Amino acid sequence: MRVWSVAYSPTGARIISGSIEISIWDAVSGAPIGELGGDDIGSTRSIAYSPDGAYIISGDHDRGIRMWDAVLHTPIGEPLQEHISPVGSVAFFPDGIRVASGSDDGTVRIWDAALRAPIGKPLQGHSDTVASVACSPDGTRIISASFDGTIRIWDVSPERGIGFSRHHSSLILTETGLQRSNASDATPISPNNVMLHSDGWLTTSDGAILFWVPPEQRRGMLLPPTLVIIRAQPLRINLDRFEHGTRWTLCRTGVL
Repeated sequence: MRVWSVAYSPTGARIISGSIEISIWDAVSGAPIGELGGDDIGSTRSIAYSPDGAYIISGDHDRGIRMWDAVLHTPIGEPLQEHISPVGSVAFFPDGIRVASGSDDGTVRIWDAALRAPIGKPLQGHSDTVASVACSPDGTRIISASFDGTIRIWDVSPERGIGFSRHHSSLILTETGLQRSNASDATPISPNNVMLHSDGWLTTSDGAILFWVPPEQRRGMLLPPTLVIIRAQPLRINLDRFEHGTRWTLCRTGVL
């Protein structure tokens, strides 16, 4: 029977392991203490204790994220279902309220564990399975490792609103917003309204197509909230004078 994940409790007294079932063990003797109850758990790919040791979070092969009472060994509510592929990694933020998850669908998500709901849209940028996620000690960063060969550092600080607001976008192109060159008669593209899709298309959240990014460029595409890409040459795009839709002709006429 394959064991996918293990974790210590914050006190170091117990160990949890994730497999077809979730087991709890005495960290000194190795003796079994019990199993987390519930139906249809499936294969548990990742597991973690909350900072206070009161809760356990698990990421499952069936695409679900489950919360458990660490004392009663019982599930809390229904599994969280937003990822479209197995969840390979989960981690609590230091505040014990938010949770980060990484999935085979190539995305990282942030969750409100108290409200049992996703916070904002998925963080997109990886082109393959997200194998591992971790949160920084101050709760302002997420790091993610992917089968695409890269490690990404994401800015989820309060200033960006990511992980604290339910209305953030996954990928923001500039800090100040993408202003068209002739602001007097053009609507600016909101910095919270742009995202890179897995098929390479950069669009606004309402589906307006901006442009297509070639596959060889996506791996190193450095778009906020990504701060750093490790093991890939970063590619930055300057869209300060970007035009699309019917205004693309301004690029040819020289009005810009």
